[in-house]
Amino acid sequence: MRVTNTLFYTNAANNYQNNMQELFKVNAQISSGLKIQNSFDDSGIFVDTMRLNYEIATLEQVKESSSKAQAFANNTDSVLSHFTESLNVFKTKIIQASSQVHSSVSLNAIADELESLRANMITLGNTSINGEFLFSGNATSIKPISNDGSYNGNDKKREVVIGSSVKLPYNIDGQELFLGVDSSRSRVVSTNVQMFNQSMLHPDTMVLDSGVTDSQRVYLTQSDSIRDMVGDFDSNSLNDPNTMFYISGRKSNGDTFSEKIEMRSYEKVSELLEKIGSEFGNSTTNTVVEVNMNEHGQIEIKDLRIGGQLLEFNIFGAVDRDALSGTIGDASQMSVDNLLRESNVQIIEFQTTNFKSANTAAQINTRQDIFNPGVFKLGAPMTTKDGSPVSGLDTLQSFMGTTINQISFSGNDNSGTPILLPPSPNDVLTVNSATTVQEMVSKIGSIYGVSARLEDGQIYLEGGSSSDFTANRLNALITASDSIGVSEVQSISIREDAASTGNITIAGVNITITAGDTPTNIALNIAASITAAGLPHTDTSGNDILSVGSNGGEVFFTYDVANGDVADVAIANPIGLNMGSVITERNYASARIVDVFSTLDAMNYERRGFEKEGNTLTSNVLQIVKETNEFADSSTKLSEVSGVRSLHGTTLDFNFTNIDGNMSKGRILLQDTGSFFQVDFDNSATYEPNEKIDLFDTTGAATRANNVTYQQILDVLTLALSGNHPVDKDEFDPTTGANLGPDGNLFDEYKLALNSSTASVSATMDHRGRIELTDSRNSDTKMTLALFDSRSDSYALSSDTSAFSFMANDAIKIADPAMDFYKDLELIVQAVRKGEFQMSSENFDSRSLGLNNSLTKIDHLMHHINRSQAKIGAFSNALQQANERSQLLSINIQTIRSEVIDTDMGEAYMRFTQLSNSYQAMLSTVAKINSMSLLNYM
Repeated sequence: MRVTNTLFYTNAANNYQNNMQELFKVNAQISSGLKIQNSFDDSGIFVDTMRLNYEIATLEQVKESSSKAQAFANNTDSVLSHFTESLNVFKTKIIQASSQVHSSVSLNAIADELESLRANMITLGNTSINGEFLFSGNATSIKPISNDGSYNGNDKKREVVIGSSVKLPYNIDGQELFLGVDSSRSRVVSTNVQMFNQSMLHPDTMVLDSGVTDSQRVYLTQSDSIRDMVGDFDSNSLNDPNTMFYISGRKSNGDTFSEKIEMRSYEKVSELLEKIGSEFGNSTTNTVVEVNMNEHGQIEIKDLRIGGQLLEFNIFGAVDRDALSGTIGDASQMSVDNLLRESNVQIIEFQTTNFKSANTAAQINTRQDIFNPGVFKLGAPMTTKDGSPVSGLDTLQSFMGTTINQISFSGNDNSGTPILLPPSPNDVLTVNSATTVQEMVSKIGSIYGVSARLEDGQIYLEGGSSSDFTANRLNALITASDSIGVSEVQSISIREDAASTGNITIAGVNITITAGDTPTNIALNIAASITAAGLPHTDTSGNDILSVGSNGGEVFFTYDVANGDVADVAIANPIGLNMGSVITERNYASARIVDVFSTLDAMNYERRGFEKEGNTLTSNVLQIVKETNEFADSSTKLSEVSGVRSLHGTTLDFNFTNIDGNMSKGRILLQDTGSFFQVDFDNSATYEPNEKIDLFDTTGAATRANNVTYQQILDVLTLALSGNHPVDKDEFDPTTGANLGPDGNLFDEYKLALNSSTASVSATMDHRGRIELTDSRNSDTKMTLALFDSRSDSYALSSDTSAFSFMANDAIKIADPAMDFYKDLELIVQAVRKGEFQMSSENFDSRSLGLNNSLTKIDHLMHHINRSQAKIGAFSNALQQANERSQLLSINIQTIRSEVIDTDMGEAYMRFTQLSNSYQAMLSTVAKINSMSLLNYM
């Protein structure tokens, strides 16, 4: 074969180029250690390498972030250890204070130490690392705990990413730590009145020929009798009346109830406790609560539903001392307020509080002290608007309200002689703005012929036998009322059909009459026109028309002339309508009794005044969603918290003093056809038509009962307490300028009034579902509020029970899943400072847990901290495992990456040697061929 120069050149050049490229490639692999230098060298290797690089970078980031998160968790764990140490010291100090051998000076010293420990724990709660607060949730730049112990952070978790869509939390937020709910705890509630065995406390009265005259304070036990519990005025146990116990509250499942339990005097306390358990749902096959009497004669109820926060309890007893043996007498009433009007019906107290009681009784009567005959208490202790006992110099209207202007007296004096009924001038006290409590007390003493005095707001009457209970027959029935009501009805008659078309003006309202209208149609037109102008309608003389009606051709105008105003229907009749003269008829109505007296503290469960501190009012009942066991907020529907199935027909009443110090009232009516509220803005003691306002939703429609939210309730309270009355504005004819009356669009005015009100009164739900009202204008507010279900006094039917409680004289929670860490510590410090060793109604703070229960509370706080520490420890361990796992995965992926992208040096060097030898051989061959001449082929 002939080899030409061209072929030889081409082949040599190709071989040279290929060898050079291969040598370059292998040399690059050896020098870089990588199989490829560019993505186009091998797209498969490139893609795999990029993916593996991303995974390695992600794992490196996980290692870094998990290390930081673990450090955060470890710091949290360390701080929680300090919390535990402080709580241990705190508990030791409480045990030291509980010995009851300390003087007030030493107790104050211990309290100071406890206060320092609490302050130290506030500092611990504000621990920050590298500028980040540990317990602020994810708001790590916000200082979580204020000096007063309130929490400012949120309940959000801080999380670190440890994989695709995989996150781990690494913090304990302050909401959970300081205000959390421990799902492993049960609620335990207790009455606070320490009950003593009355037979041993008063043996000289109750025990026949006992030979014992020394009184012994022995706590009541479950084996004692009802007679031992309620006492008696003689030693004859066979003439004892029955006792009625009024039980109310909320069951473990959130249902509310009100029931009466009648007990014979010889029955055991244990039988009463068993019946209380039945009211909460206990049966022969199922126990939902445990009911016991503790060592201090107090009733304790334990909710066996772990983590439940719904159980509430209230109890009081009533005994009619004038009733026959084995009968209940007047101690059984449909409404608890009626108990106060019955003579010698005594109330057995189990639960008292320092919360102000709403004035809900119109009549009060006397009850004789069974162990001090001749000493009577009249009604309940009276208190001022801020809850302090009234003095003789206080005016009656200052705490009873301006609606009262008469007090009447009836019943019997101590000899049994009847008191003449009103209107005898001697039996009536006229009340005006200057009438004082002492004037009323003196009048009572004068009318009933007894010694009368005022002591801590309680009226005491003394007289008659000091040794024989039954010899004293005093029956002082006191009734409060407003003035005799007066109304004036005026009427006009239309005599003929209208002769022509035109306008007439009646009471300042323009009315169009059409020719040929009959007297009946004209009368209907007049009534409709004035009603449309808005009632009450003020006529041209300044008097108020309350209502307008018609009958045939007659029109009737009812005026409010209670203050002596002279009504006059002003008629301008330019079209000559044939009408008769105006006829006036004045009607007198009987005086209305008004609720101005306090009820006894023990018997008033839910009609209580909100707690006041500075410029803030706060309720004490936690609003809790039944289905989730979580605290309600402003967006929660009332039906989600309610203790009844349907809210239709429920009325929430509220008595209040507004921001300017004016006393008034209001009510919220929940209806399926559309809920509304009424507020006596003008303090007239009545609700005028323009004081009825729909409970608007966001669209301006009236809200159905079960859809009403707490925010809507807060809005009503804001308007009432600020004194801001939304009024429907008038509409005017654009052509004539005539006033066409209210335009019917109150929603806009409602929103404007509410927006204006929030500048002076703020109404919110706090973190534990309590209503909080703040006076933005004053540091010491004049506001007061009592908000309650209108059925809260009813024991008529078991189904007729209140749906809600907002402020309650409920049994005290001595153990509870919910906690308020710093507040609980503060209350314990106060108990030590005041020497409140046991829970008792006699304590300065009648709702104080006492030091004995405080130890249980501290154990709960320590348990909660320990659980939180275990939780953060688990987070830390999980983060460490995530860190170690990311390191291991990173090494594994780097190994895989090395196999994918890294050069095998041995193979590369061998390949380089082969290519180098081949290249050298090629060069040698080419050199030899190039040196050959024609002579070599000859």
